[in-house]
Amino acid sequence: MVQIPQVNTLLVNSFTEADSLLACIGVQHQRNINYQVKRVYDIALELLLLYRDTSFEVLSVPANQSLVEKIVVERKLDNKFLYFKNTDVTHGFIDAMQQMISNLRLDGWESNHFPFNAFVSKEKAMDIQQLLQAYEETLVEHEWFDEARLYKESIPVIEPEENTYCLAPTLTLSYLGMQFVERLPVENLEGLPLYQIANLEIPSSLHEYIKWEESSPWINFWRDNPMQMDAYLYRSTTKELEIQEAFHQIHRNTFTLEETAWLYPDDGSYEPAIQRVLEEKNIPFTCANGVPVLNSKPGRLLQGLIKWAQSRYSASKLCALLRENLLDVENPQIIAKYIERADIRWESFQYEKKLSQLLNETTEEKQIERIRETRRLVRSFFRYLPVSEENLDLPDLLRKLTNFMQKYSVIESPVDEAAQQKIFEYFEQISIFSASHLSLNDMFERITESLGQLRVVATGSKPNRIHLAPLSKGVFVPKKNVHIFGMAQDRAPSQVREDPLLLDKERRAMERRLLASGDKMKEQWFWLTQLIVQQEGKRLSISYTAFDIMANRSVFPSSFFIQAFRKVYDQTRASLTEIEKVLPIIDGLSEENWTEEDVWRQSLEKGRGVQLAEDAKNLYQLEMPKDEYRRARQEEKITEYEGYVPIAEGVYDPRLNHDLVMSAGSLELLGKCPYAYFFDKVLNLRKKEMRDYDPENWLDEAERGTLLHKLYEHYGREAMHRKNPMTLKEFESYAEKELAVWKEENPPPSEHIYEETKQKILRSCRIFYQNEQENDAHRVQEVEYEFGFEDSLASINLSGDAALQLRGKIDRIEESGEQELRVLDYKTGKPSSRYSSNKPFHGGRMLQHYLYMKALKDTGTFEQPVVETGYYFPSDRGYGSIAIHEVNHNYEERGDRVLNRLLDIIKYGEFFMTDDKMDCTYCDFTDVCKRTQYSNDMLNQKRQNGGSLGTEAFNGVRSID
Repeated sequence: MVQIPQVNTLLVNSFTEADSLLACIGVQHQRNINYQVKRVYDIALELLLLYRDTSFEVLSVPANQSLVEKIVVERKLDNKFLYFKNTDVTHGFIDAMQQMISNLRLDGWESNHFPFNAFVSKEKAMDIQQLLQAYEETLVEHEWFDEARLYKESIPVIEPEENTYCLAPTLTLSYLGMQFVERLPVENLEGLPLYQIANLEIPSSLHEYIKWEESSPWINFWRDNPMQMDAYLYRSTTKELEIQEAFHQIHRNTFTLEETAWLYPDDGSYEPAIQRVLEEKNIPFTCANGVPVLNSKPGRLLQGLIKWAQSRYSASKLCALLRENLLDVENPQIIAKYIERADIRWESFQYEKKLSQLLNETTEEKQIERIRETRRLVRSFFRYLPVSEENLDLPDLLRKLTNFMQKYSVIESPVDEAAQQKIFEYFEQISIFSASHLSLNDMFERITESLGQLRVVATGSKPNRIHLAPLSKGVFVPKKNVHIFGMAQDRAPSQVREDPLLLDKERRAMERRLLASGDKMKEQWFWLTQLIVQQEGKRLSISYTAFDIMANRSVFPSSFFIQAFRKVYDQTRASLTEIEKVLPIIDGLSEENWTEEDVWRQSLEKGRGVQLAEDAKNLYQLEMPKDEYRRARQEEKITEYEGYVPIAEGVYDPRLNHDLVMSAGSLELLGKCPYAYFFDKVLNLRKKEMRDYDPENWLDEAERGTLLHKLYEHYGREAMHRKNPMTLKEFESYAEKELAVWKEENPPPSEHIYEETKQKILRSCRIFYQNEQENDAHRVQEVEYEFGFEDSLASINLSGDAALQLRGKIDRIEESGEQELRVLDYKTGKPSSRYSSNKPFHGGRMLQHYLYMKALKDTGTFEQPVVETGYYFPSDRGYGSIAIHEVNHNYEERGDRVLNRLLDIIKYGEFFMTDDKMDCTYCDFTDVCKRTQYSNDMLNQKRQNGGSLGTEAFNGVRSID
């Protein structure tokens, strides 16, 4: 057995890979290894702390980015750039500049020792050299250190020592890092060999202390000659199926979680999906990359706060934070309820104003106290948050966000705690720069962008957990069962693009350790091949997803997958066609591999029920109602799951229960879809509506209609009571005053949008005014005429000595020269076929014109007869058109039949779904209605063959028009 020299220190890239490296050494030599693990960076820092007399501060990567941003922006504003003078200073440009400066300095270059001749132009070299000079001067001025300065100043103070150092074979070193290591007493590391693989070039970036071996039979991976390779290969239609199959492989081969490692491409395309599947299955895992801060509650809170602020403090965004329990406050659901009830919309000052209004309108003592609590809490929120009027720089903003999160963050796990600490450390690191050139929104964008890069609790493998790692960190994994995901073309290895700032030509001309794009690709090929060869003797699985759902195209396997197939199946010249024949694509899991979850999922996807044995029903008590519903859907008749409610006669039928007062809107909803009526009027369901901040719109359709109705009402009243009608100027002046009131009550997203909306409203006013001037035959008799409110009940007579109580508000009643009345309702949209005089009732969906006519006729308030009823379109969309129905015997008789048959639906308690899916286009109940789960044949069968009186009444309504 090979004896391992006594190792004092193992130098690694990161501490998370150290566990795997040393575990592999222990497996190789069958004993525990005593070690001390460090990074080269740590040794340099220790030396400076020991030998340097003055204090200094090491810049983190975020702080370094902020420093570079400050320097670049200042030079841009001062017009000091030559080559980059026309380049926009974007976040991407700043990040690329920071990376370039770091690369040049780690490659040993400084402003006073600069490779001018390596660059493609003198102007570019001058710009970069002067950036370096400004950067170096800032470091010296503030006693700041980056990684390059650490190496530069620590190399001269390295002294001979008795300890020896071993370099991990995966250790990557910059030019300065290599110079530093060469001054240390280094020995070769036994137990972690790399293999000299045939037909594979060794990258120049590898250090010289690697131990090489040729003992693995897999070193001929890239040769055409036969090679015995044992691996399980497959391809799937989706990532989810690819991951699910890997999960079943663990059970199929009786491996434990602790024996399993899952490796995936470094581009981030697989990690979220893998973690999501494992979390859904409640399977513990460790991750070499750690957990994104944005997956934690503090991370989600910070992201939500930024979105809230960017939406001009839209109330819907705050309610979302409360309902997701991301704020550590009492009764978050109740607070959200009162914020919704206050109709706040957006803008910070609206919260105080609208909650105070709600408080003044409320009389119940408990509700008053709740509203006060909500107002106090919101006041506290805004003490810690920026408002648009404030002139903040970056440190002020970060201080406010830190204070808010310290007070209101929810911490439920070690990940949450680590994430919050990571966020605060990041804030502290970048707060040393004012970033005064950034707007508030730019600062938010910068923070959000950086948050996506922050991770916490990165660990090596631990007992009883699957270990996850990107391919770049998976060469040495001490696991018996290794699965490699995502081995598709352009993903493994991933594409390497040329750096647009530091070109390949320029990198090669410097002749040090800066790799060109081609060299980086060779490096990826080398390490990915090493990863595969290192798994010899283990259970290895390799897979890829063969279809890109987003791009709607097929995906081809990588060269590594193809070569693995050739070795496993002993087909040295196998093509893609042969691979597809031998490896059928997995588009679903075979039934013998189904878990309990898969059984239910397949049942839902195929629309079939799951038959539970009697002894299983107690285990699935929550599923029993769902199972009954699924079976009821297949019955030919309407069931209680589809709106059949056997209620006592007269409870909901307004012809029998005169305490029920109907409206035109509710009866039209019944005619449109009885099931929607059932949700609305019987179950009293209400959809929670909140206006989101929309930078392109101020008034929604309902608000626009309300405002225009008020303007038209004012004109009508003036016409009734003034001898001389309003002039256009007077009408427009009144409209502008009303708009100003609305603006004060609910501010628009911008002055531009306000002006745009204002011009549209004024255009509608001009159209209305023009129509009024041309309407000589009719005079306004009443506007906004109310009936059925308070004591003035309006009883509508129906055939069969029946009647119902109705209430409503008629927009306009006109009188003609012949002493006859016309009833009109304003519509601010476009006229459509549903207003046609040929089908006045539109299958029960259009009743308002009939009901308002009946209200005037049956209450006897007016002596004049109603001879016409209909709709008036006086906006910029309808251009003053009118849809009129002539009131005659046939019209009234048809209306009576429609109304009675609709009320029969209520009488018999059969509130079935509409027969036309177009009725579902604008519906508040699409989230709870299951109409889309029925086939058209089944819907028709239930409606036609049920043999029920309610459906017969509904079909009768539809047949009238």
